[in-house]
Amino acid sequence: MSSNSYQIILLTFLLHASVGHAQNDDKLNFERIFWQELNEEEENKPLRKEQFSVGISELPQWFWNLPVATDKLSYAIGISDPEMEDSVKAQKQAVQRALLQLSLMSGASISGVSDLYNKDLQNKYEEYYKIAGSSFVQGGIVVLDSSKTQLGEKIVLIKLDRNRKNRFHIETGVEVYKSNTKIEIGWCSSEKISYYARTDSDSMSCICEQDNEQYNLLSVWNRDTISIPAYRYEYKGIHTDNTTDVSDSIIKLYHKGLWSGYFQAFLNGLQTTIANHQSRLKSMTELHNHSSGNENLNSINRNVVNSNIAFNIRTIGALYGQLNIEFCISSK
Repeated sequence: MSSNSYQIILLTFLLHASVGHAQNDDKLNFERIFWQELNEEEENKPLRKEQFSVGISELPQWFWNLPVATDKLSYAIGISDPEMEDSVKAQKQAVQRALLQLSLMSGASISGVSDLYNKDLQNKYEEYYKIAGSSFVQGGIVVLDSSKTQLGEKIVLIKLDRNRKNRFHIETGVEVYKSNTKIEIGWCSSEKISYYARTDSDSMSCICEQDNEQYNLLSVWNRDTISIPAYRYEYKGIHTDNTTDVSDSIIKLYHKGLWSGYFQAFLNGLQTTIANHQSRLKSMTELHNHSSGNENLNSINRNVVNSNIAFNIRTIGALYGQLNIEFCISSK
């Protein structure tokens, strides 16, 4: 085969792969052709496991039915990355991610700005948040339950009991950036979530970037980079109560995995809670005072957040094929 033929095959493959999830099956089939044409050694090999759906994972019932939190008792769910070969490391990572949430829930310092721009036919929404949790969390930690998905994701249910005199030290930080811009053929969206959590014994960090339907994940545990398999992550919802029936819901977290989808829902719920309770809408007069008369600011609605709150998880459910987490403000 000539060099020009190789270039044509490669170009066709790249154009085909950019269509999106709606044509994902066609993409997978065409990738088989790609490898067959470009590398004879790959010709008789099956497609890599991560290209396929491995079925719909059942989540434990307690995932959807957390115990009722109080000012003295908080609950969080931690989830490891998929297919971690070391089960002890997976357990520690899941617990650490639960502690990250408990640090935020025990007293989060949140600063953020969001802009909604509307002028003529131009529409754009941007937001940027920075969140830091409590460095010292009062209370004892208990692992109440644990489970494992068929994708190898370890799930733990953690209780923080503030009646106990223990306390643990943890440093946490979260940054969130989102952008949605109207273009001629629809909307262009991007999102970047980065966070870290460090205790005296372990550290973790993660960066999750989404550009329309493309995802890029970088997970680090104690300086070891963890590869996230590109499965089609799907989970079955479970009936929760008389008003929220998700028994027939299929939660589709393509390429993200359960933890990334869960923590994204956690942050979305937190931002909604803050917007309803603590944020304020800046007036155009305030904006002009900082703008030197920029006329474009007449088309901007700016929301500003700068607050410290404690909160608890109220419900975990499913909404439009994604996880949905709601919070209640705590007096802690």
